[in-house]
Amino acid sequence: MILAVLGILTLAVPVCGQEVWQKSRGYQYQAFKMNCVRNLEIHREVEDNSEEVKQAAQEVFIQGWTSANVNFREKPAQDGAVMEVISYNTEVMYTEYDNDWYEVLYGENRGYLHKRYLTDQKIQYRDFPGAKNTTKSFMPYTAITSTSSPQYKLQQKAYTGQYGIRQVDGRFCVAVGSYYTTAIGTYFDLILENGTVIPCILADCKSDRHTDASKRVTFDGSLAEFVVDADALVKRVWRSGNISSADESWNSPVKTVRIYDKKESVE
Repeated sequence: MILAVLGILTLAVPVCGQEVWQKSRGYQYQAFKMNCVRNLEIHREVEDNSEEVKQAAQEVFIQGWTSANVNFREKPAQDGAVMEVISYNTEVMYTEYDNDWYEVLYGENRGYLHKRYLTDQKIQYRDFPGAKNTTKSFMPYTAITSTSSPQYKLQQKAYTGQYGIRQVDGRFCVAVGSYYTTAIGTYFDLILENGTVIPCILADCKSDRHTDASKRVTFDGSLAEFVVDADALVKRVWRSGNISSADESWNSPVKTVRIYDKKESVE
């Protein structure tokens, strides 16, 4: 049998593939072996790099915002050391860590936030001017007695929290004048002149009869009236008659009232 010559293979030219195995009998074993070895080397390289690929995929961070004032922790656990408290609606970069935690980049630090406290949408807000007086008054939550009112329903979600002030999801229950908002359950912040931010939720509305012409402050200059548990309220507040004494950093005028487009359901 006479075979046709397909071409001349020069020395060191790589010969690979099934087509060569079928038509180039003189080199069939060598070519097939070369092809198998080359494929094996590629396969091993992919296996060796698979963990690196997975790690690289995990390093893709995306933009998000905090949905509460939240503890930024050194490790993904409830007992992890708190590096700092990140304020509500603050932008961070995050990536998946496990079923409960995100790995987060914030400032120059890398840490962890619980998934409950991150969202992929920024909450819009409006800023309003505050008042110069440092007075912040208080009222007992037991004074809210109408069981059909949204104020009463919100208190069913509230608990007695820090300093004896009623709170909902970490936010202090506060009443303000109608100039700011009248929607019970609205999230807002009191931003003080010293930079302190007090996270609040609208728990009651100050009557227009009890506020000035601007519908912002009462006769004593108080812009914010905190809703408290009288039995648990810290003694220094009782002595001063001013919630500002609950925390040293609160003894500063309210510079800005930041009203968020977010509201706790009170239905």
